[in-house]
Amino acid sequence: MPFIKTVALIVITFYLSYGYGFGSVAMVLFFVWLMVTLFQAAFRRHSDKKIQRIFLIKLILWIILWLALYTIHRQRIQTMRQQANQIVQQIEQYHTQHGAYPPHEAISQPPRMYYWRNDTPPNQGEATLGYADPIMLFDKNQYDFKSKKWSYQPD
Repeated sequence: MPFIKTVALIVITFYLSYGYGFGSVAMVLFFVWLMVTLFQAAFRRHSDKKIQRIFLIKLILWIILWLALYTIHRQRIQTMRQQANQIVQQIEQYHTQHGAYPPHEAISQPPRMYYWRNDTPPNQGEATLGYADPIMLFDKNQYDFKSKKWSYQPD
């Protein structure tokens, strides 16, 4: 029965971690599982080969989960950066042609990406483009139009 509970926890973890901004859920739940399992093993009086084999299978399942989530989130990170770089090019072209950054309505951005032009002093005319990090819930990546570089901004 404990094996089924672990598999259920892994499936739930995958479901929760699959969404944008929840990649860290797998890490937290894995460490909780590992600590509980090691704590239980420390108070066990005998070491059984079957128990060791089941632990190894569970650990392999967690590693497979991590590799799958890592691949999914790496792909999302690359896709978001490519989309963001295309939008940066559009904004820069507009800025070159018109001498000002485009209004918010002129730029179509995908979900989880934001763009705005500051129309109030002292930063009037400056623009901001960014997107939420696919792994960490409150972190973001933001483009600086002055230095023409991306920066990672943890919460």
